[in-house]
Amino acid sequence: MSSSYFARTTDNLTYALAKLSQLEVTLLNLRRNEKDFLLRKDEKYLAKFKDNADKFRNQQNELAFLCRINLPKNSMPTSKRLLNWLMGTPFLALTCHKG
Repeated sequence: MSSSYFARTTDNLTYALAKLSQLEVTLLNLRRNEKDFLLRKDEKYLAKFKDNADKFRNQQNELAFLCRINLPKNSMPTSKRLLNWLMGTPFLALTCHKG
């Protein structure tokens, strides 16, 4: 193993760490979108949530590729269930106000 190998490995780890930081920010934005929707009942936050969920998945896959790991198969259904629940919430809120 040469010093160029260690330099390349260090660069790769630094890049992966930066990607992890971006992933964390995206996750916090997802939480913000969820809370904003639940508090304000404005559907624009659903669109933001969907966009950030897609961004999160892409970043997660990129990081997994960089780190050469396999993501668990059940990591994505949770976000889909949450999105389905959020999509049903406006209907429930409108039904409760009419009732």
